[in-house]
Amino acid sequence: MNLPMPDLRHLVRMTDDTGLFEHACGAVPRPAHGYCSDDAGRALALTCGWEDPTADRLSEIYLAFLRHLHLGSGRFALRMGHDRRFIDRDISDDACGRAIFGLGVAAASTAPRHVTEGAPAGDYSLGAHACVMRDLLLTLGYPRASIVGHSLGSGVALQSAYQFPERTERIVLISSGGLGAEVTPLLRAATLPGADTVVAGLSTIPAALTQRLFGVLPALIGRSDARVLADVLRGLTDEHQRRAFLRTARTVIDWRGQTVSASRQLSLLSEVPLLVAWGANDKTIPPQHHHALADRVRHAVTVEIADAGHSPHETALTQVLSALQTFLAATQPFRYVEDRWVRLLTSADPVAARHPAGPVRVRARILVR
Repeated sequence: MNLPMPDLRHLVRMTDDTGLFEHACGAVPRPAHGYCSDDAGRALALTCGWEDPTADRLSEIYLAFLRHLHLGSGRFALRMGHDRRFIDRDISDDACGRAIFGLGVAAASTAPRHVTEGAPAGDYSLGAHACVMRDLLLTLGYPRASIVGHSLGSGVALQSAYQFPERTERIVLISSGGLGAEVTPLLRAATLPGADTVVAGLSTIPAALTQRLFGVLPALIGRSDARVLADVLRGLTDEHQRRAFLRTARTVIDWRGQTVSASRQLSLLSEVPLLVAWGANDKTIPPQHHHALADRVRHAVTVEIADAGHSPHETALTQVLSALQTFLAATQPFRYVEDRWVRLLTSADPVAARHPAGPVRVRARILVR
């Protein structure tokens, strides 16, 4: 939905060149009480993404403040005094959660999703999304990361590993796109002429009603995905987000199916720790795509979740999180070495290039119920 620009006058009063003051007496800031990371996270979520110079200036201050309070591994110090010294380095789960939430909103707002009337079309390719993520990581001070992607996001993760292998430690693919041509007719229809009008109309239907409608289409939508898809569709009432969704879809899908393949990237993953998870009842992307991936990338850890559909990270969160934590603990981060990468690029059999002699490691296959 289209939201009005918030009134930022009080935030301007409460913010200096360091961050957002934690307390006020009415409308009067109390600098002596210092700053707090959870307040900065919420303020960042509010101010980022607007085409407004005041909002841009405030969001840059909050982002810089959170970077200063970051203690590593996604943890943030709680408070800092007005004298720029830490009052304490206690770690609060609530504060960390709000800081990460604000950073997530900021990351989403930097993605190419704003399309204005009469402006040139933005670049919605996988490569453009990979560059946005690279820039965000560098801004936050992370030279390397383990990349987790869902559906289209998995394609972004694979593209990131291909474009920026030196910044990739591990890859986690959840219900990944780009592994085969087949995809649900619903997404293929989104690439047809007139799809904008149809999606705009459907997005105005209450989510509860849409969920019941999806429930009677078991051949097209997994039962566990009905609520998730209804919420996604409801979010496309905003014209800019709807256009961005459709333009992004058309970069990887046409009326026949998926048009982008990750086959080249897969041949380079023989040294990159890889976790692949999917739902056994996925109607959006066929599970056999992931079976074929596991057969090709023989060191991959695979997790098939019974009764889950296309969004197991939402409908079967406990199973996905358990597999992810185990995977992170059991694997060592990939380290890019150019000579080895060139050998993989020029080898007819990248697995053989990594294992010129001796057996290939046995992959782990897990069925979670």
